[in-house]
Amino acid sequence: MTIEEKLVNYPLFKGISAPEVRQLMTCINFVQRNYKKSAYMLMEGESVKRVGVILKGTVMMEKEDLFGNIYFFRTLKEDEIFGDPFLAREPIDCTVNYRAATDCEIMYFNYQDLFTLCSKHCRCHKVMAENLAYLLSQKTRSLLAKIEILSKNSLRERILTFFALVSKHILLYGIEAQVVEDEALGLTQVVIPYNHTELAEYLCVNRSALVRELHRMEDEGILTCEGKTYTINFEEMRNNL
Repeated sequence: MTIEEKLVNYPLFKGISAPEVRQLMTCINFVQRNYKKSAYMLMEGESVKRVGVILKGTVMMEKEDLFGNIYFFRTLKEDEIFGDPFLAREPIDCTVNYRAATDCEIMYFNYQDLFTLCSKHCRCHKVMAENLAYLLSQKTRSLLAKIEILSKNSLRERILTFFALVSKHILLYGIEAQVVEDEALGLTQVVIPYNHTELAEYLCVNRSALVRELHRMEDEGILTCEGKTYTINFEEMRNNL
């Protein structure tokens, strides 16, 4: 499979044919780079001049605070992009770290080239720019959802709000959950891609505190937990929100 045939299946290139992707590559300076696991692709404080497209592997988006603590924001997988939150008329500094969670193959493009008027008036330029705007809007909606979760005062409220949003298919970018409802029993089964450590990092809480609270909620009949599968009693949940 050629790179063009692979990219047509990526959200950034939706609606663009393989020949048009090839045309884009003549108009925009695409550069491929390989990274070993744990290598940093973009670090806090660096000027962002390009957007990365993940061709292979996974990338961690993380933040280090003033005390040296590192917080996980999310994992980006193959076909996703990174660096896009820092798009601007002039290059601005990155405020997070992007680190390879596995060996990675990345394709970069200078985002300013995308918005430069093409002498060939390529249709694919416009479509790619529209796709980039759509992906940015998705991430913004996801950020608003996460702000809603983190605005809760208690750990229990954060947990319940998280599952309420996921079960209602409210967009939480990067969280691909499976939801099965049993209306007769009033239960909803939710399978999330996070283990306890990753869920604690997403909720910005201590893992041990999260596990203790989940056990309390199980004892109270609010939910049950088996690995990454949670079965939730929403009637009890509403009583606890």
